[in-house]
Amino acid sequence: MACMGRDLLSAKPELARRASEVGREAVRLAPRNPTAQRALCAVLVSYGSYREALEHGFQSIEFGDRSERAFGQIAYTWRALGRPDRAILWYKKAKLSQHQPADYDALLGDCLADLGADQEAEQTYKSATTFRPDQPEGWLGLARLRLLAGDVNGARDICRSQLLHYPDAPIAKQFAALVELFARNYGEAEQLYTELESNDPLGGGRDGAYGGAVDFRSAKARIKIEFGDEAGARALLLDVSSTTKQRLVSAPNDAEALYRLSAVEAMLGKSADSLKDLRTAIDAGWIDYRSTRLDPRFDTVSAIPEFQTILSELAAHVARLGRQSPAVLTAASHN
Repeated sequence: MACMGRDLLSAKPELARRASEVGREAVRLAPRNPTAQRALCAVLVSYGSYREALEHGFQSIEFGDRSERAFGQIAYTWRALGRPDRAILWYKKAKLSQHQPADYDALLGDCLADLGADQEAEQTYKSATTFRPDQPEGWLGLARLRLLAGDVNGARDICRSQLLHYPDAPIAKQFAALVELFARNYGEAEQLYTELESNDPLGGGRDGAYGGAVDFRSAKARIKIEFGDEAGARALLLDVSSTTKQRLVSAPNDAEALYRLSAVEAMLGKSADSLKDLRTAIDAGWIDYRSTRLDPRFDTVSAIPEFQTILSELAAHVARLGRQSPAVLTAASHN
């Protein structure tokens, strides 16, 4: 039954509430069934209820699930909660129990990059490109490192050299659009986001590693602002704000949703609301301060001292996580 709930969610996101109800009922009927616990964990993760999802992930382990999928779900959830240091430990467990351990290299690289361990992340991404060349995540990770380091041309060169090899990978096209948006190359970004939006009008804004929590509509709104279409931008932004607030009713601690809302409020000229929700996003687990510094949706607040203080404090927090993480220290010692 819980698996049915998970399938409902993946088939039609608007049925998320029903999927959650089905999953909870399955756990109520069989509370010691690890499959039911793991399936409900997956449903809650997709729903943005990460802390509750983590509880059910741990329950699935307690009741006997030692699968790489169970370990991987817990790792993903820890990262969504802003603890990539803990996610690394669980991804390593998943990797040890997987027949193709290289499947987790890019995910480990994402966590290392979150912690600012870029050299260690680069080695892990290179391993992903070597052992899983059929998947784009390895080279995407390398491009992301270039972008976060401010090397827009380097990120762009990687994308352009690789995109033709992955024509059916939406995540690759989404990251290419993000590079142009963060580079303020709005003409090229508009073309890419228009193409993405034609296939998925409500897309983007999920999985911060390669999308920067930038949904297609707010990206298009930022481009419209740049080109002087204030009315068109405002209409899009009000729509995104409404959609995001609806999600936050059911998942009030979804860090990516809170971050998206903060970006929308900045573009709407609501600076105080934007900074408040940015702090709330950070409290919920948003830690990608480097993307925030690059994100043009925050241009109207980027010069405000409070915004700069928020990011400086977040950078210090991430640095502490990295220094305290045994996983980062171990990765560094192997390079």
